[in-house]
Amino acid sequence: MNKYILLVMKWLKDKDSVSQYELEKNKSEAYDAAVAVAAAAYAYAYTADYADAADADAEYWVNKYFETTGEDKNKYLKELAKEMSKPKLPEVAEKIIIVLLVLIAVIVIN
Repeated sequence: MNKYILLVMKWLKDKDSVSQYELEKNKSEAYDAAVAVAAAAYAYAYTADYADAADADAEYWVNKYFETTGEDKNKYLKELAKEMSKPKLPEVAEKIIIVLLVLIAVIVIN
């Protein structure tokens, strides 16, 4: 399964589910993968990420990926549904939990 395409599909489904940082990182990694293996499939994932401002373009390139590779888009949709159904803590809550764990560790050590 192409993780770059999966991330773009996730973003297409819910714009708030993927941060700008994740999109940029995905674009960079997809580009590196495209260069490394010279595979059209990864190049399509890279191009799809470039279209992050235009849903129609991203959707076109995602579909082009499946057309070119022959992979089953339904597998990706099922994986995406499973991933997006997992509860996620907001970034701030995650940081608060880390700080609390560090404080607890300091208290226990002292």
